[in-house]
Amino acid sequence: MNIPERKVPEADFVRYVEEALGKADPDRAIPWVATPSPEWAVGFHPRIIWDLGCGLGAFTEAIILRLAGWGCLDRLKQLVLVEGDEAIHPGGGQGLRAELRQRMKTTLDHCGHDDVSVEVIIANLAFKRTEGGGASPISPLDGLASPRADLVIASHITYYFEDGSGQGITQALQTHHLQPNGRIWCVIRNLDCPIYRKRRQTLKELNMPDPKPYDYGEYFQDSVVPRFEGLLLREAKVHGYNIKGSECLKTGHSLMWREFPGSSETPYGRAVRAIYTDDADPLFRETHFIMEHHE
Repeated sequence: MNIPERKVPEADFVRYVEEALGKADPDRAIPWVATPSPEWAVGFHPRIIWDLGCGLGAFTEAIILRLAGWGCLDRLKQLVLVEGDEAIHPGGGQGLRAELRQRMKTTLDHCGHDDVSVEVIIANLAFKRTEGGGASPISPLDGLASPRADLVIASHITYYFEDGSGQGITQALQTHHLQPNGRIWCVIRNLDCPIYRKRRQTLKELNMPDPKPYDYGEYFQDSVVPRFEGLLLREAKVHGYNIKGSECLKTGHSLMWREFPGSSETPYGRAVRAIYTDDADPLFRETHFIMEHHE
């Protein structure tokens, strides 16, 4: 029996999850409130921002709105969005590029930053391990006119690299792609929430391994971040989503199994139904990590 992951067309899956969780709304998607600014954002004025694995741009939009509200964008010159899966848009790479560019221009215009350059790259991110355990520069970032950024957004992309722990991609970013005092805003799902606790329990009962057992915020904070010299963890803030309403089972199933629900009598369907109790515990949690580069 295989884990029922990735059977839904990628475009439908990404768009549904972004909308279901309200990823474009900073009040729903970002753990720091509009006022006051968090300590790590005070005096932070990035000139170049990258979003790696930006999807359809919902979370990028939320971050831009929040950073603008904190007064961080007064020096912003360039926003670069990178997405490797053109299948997430029904119009393919051309349609995705056009939608992302228009969405970001509209958001920046709304914030009073209509002079910011927006670049969209449709390409997979790739790096290699080097002798001694290092990491090479990341393609295609190494080909940019400015191959280092002041802020790199990396939301739920550790899943796609190596063992999912985030070590390699973080090392490559720190070594080759961050300006001095540049920041990484990394978001990773938490194991300590009903969705992923039940998922792990169900996989154990089915004698099936977790395909990405290290892709959790707890492991990243405890076992990955401490390995890096010169990368200061400014803040790690847990953010929860209370998933309710008529779409709750579909949303829960999508997050737990990366698949829309089928029969409720499968082990997967029963696992999802079991987490919907009167408990106020947020069903889905993620941790937002703010890491700063010091040479």
